[in-house]
Amino acid sequence: MAYWRGYYSIDTYFSHHRIACLLFYLPLVFFALVPTFGTFETRNRIIKDPELGINDFPFEIPLTRACSDVKYLPIPISGIKWWIRETGYCCAFHNGPAVILYIHHVGAFSGASKSLVEFAKVYVPQGFGPTIICPRGPVVDFFAQNGFCIVPAVGVSQVDNTRYGHYRGLRWLILLRELLYLPFSLQALWRARRLGRYRLVHINDATLLPLGVLAKLWLGVPLVVHVRSLQADAANGRMSRVLNRLLVKYADAVIAIDQTVRRTLPADLAVDVVHNSLAVNDRPAAKDNGVFRVGIVGVLHKHKGVYEFAEAARILLKERRIEAEFLVVGENVRPLNGLKGWLLRKLEFAHDVRGDLDSYISRHDLRSHVKLTGFVADVQSVYRTLDVLCFPSYLEAAGRPVFEAAFFGVPSIVAVRNPPPDTIIHGETGMCIDDPDPLALADAIEYLYRNPDDRIRMGKNARKLAEENFDVSTNAGKIMSIYERVLAKSLISFS
Repeated sequence: MAYWRGYYSIDTYFSHHRIACLLFYLPLVFFALVPTFGTFETRNRIIKDPELGINDFPFEIPLTRACSDVKYLPIPISGIKWWIRETGYCCAFHNGPAVILYIHHVGAFSGASKSLVEFAKVYVPQGFGPTIICPRGPVVDFFAQNGFCIVPAVGVSQVDNTRYGHYRGLRWLILLRELLYLPFSLQALWRARRLGRYRLVHINDATLLPLGVLAKLWLGVPLVVHVRSLQADAANGRMSRVLNRLLVKYADAVIAIDQTVRRTLPADLAVDVVHNSLAVNDRPAAKDNGVFRVGIVGVLHKHKGVYEFAEAARILLKERRIEAEFLVVGENVRPLNGLKGWLLRKLEFAHDVRGDLDSYISRHDLRSHVKLTGFVADVQSVYRTLDVLCFPSYLEAAGRPVFEAAFFGVPSIVAVRNPPPDTIIHGETGMCIDDPDPLALADAIEYLYRNPDDRIRMGKNARKLAEENFDVSTNAGKIMSIYERVLAKSLISFS
């Protein structure tokens, strides 16, 4: 143990010396695969460290930051100071026999992280202790504030086989990054394993499947796979076929967020469809202050159709002279500064979407009618001001903002063909356009602008659909039932 504690901040050091990290992590990867490695020193040693909030606790260390509900950390205390220094979080498992390890894939705030937290808000008070491995970024504090025990990592290794992001051409270079992140991912698993005994591993997107399989085999517990994006066609490549075989062989349960996602998974695979959810305290009627307001909400990414949204706004404001306000709510996926940012932009692996939008708005003199709000923590306050939500993405699916807005009686315009009726019904709960085309989007917005009765009717129907399919208590109960079923098969019980 002295070997590890000799490095005051391993991850911070190697975030600046990544070329050397592979050599350093060779022993880590080896020892991480040895279950008996890393035994703690004697359990009766007393640590006194007021700086870390530790005062004469021989067996239990009080929480400092991670969980709002104060508990104690019932693990051997040797190495606790190292843990706090390395992660910045002192974690505790909530009282209760079941401990779940989640693995999350992105450090930026996203719909996937929000969906997981909405679920956790329901089941955490029941005594199930969630621990999560995730990349460093804004999402770390978000999870911590909502009761998760955090195991942050420099990066979490993924394999992207989604319909939009699957590897092709220069995108195969992204696999080099995932290989670089693999030692950090294994280190995070090793650190999470030392915190306690888990009953189940739940990966928060299918891109984490290979890492999830490693976690399942290493920890010897069932694996639940949450599929949140449309997957690439299995007929189009060997990668799809390999990942589908892994899914069939190693996943103890597969959860799809809607029927559209379910359609892209193997037909013979057992899949539970559990919709994402939103906890809404109050559901006011759609606002009526005389301003027609249209919004797009989410992480600013090219595939979300934000450029098309801006172009549709220009068409309506400059060519058709419609009086309206357009809101772009969200931030870039990641900072794009320095050499790394320049390289990502040159390879078209990332885009400075906010910067592009800001330039476009200035160039076409749209500043008074098109607003870039940045990240908004209370997104429900945004929905209360909208008349129409747009989701003109290239994902061919209705994203999380669609049902979130529906809870507030706001209809959506979505770029999707032949959607299943569980997310949006064309002409009833909103409008569907075939492609994320600015002209088609502008036409749909104009229709809802000039037909307020239809807009209000669709908003009411959208709210009914949201209450039927996206209720947080109902859907959290479905996931808990899946956990119980999986653990029953593994002869493990929550009770």
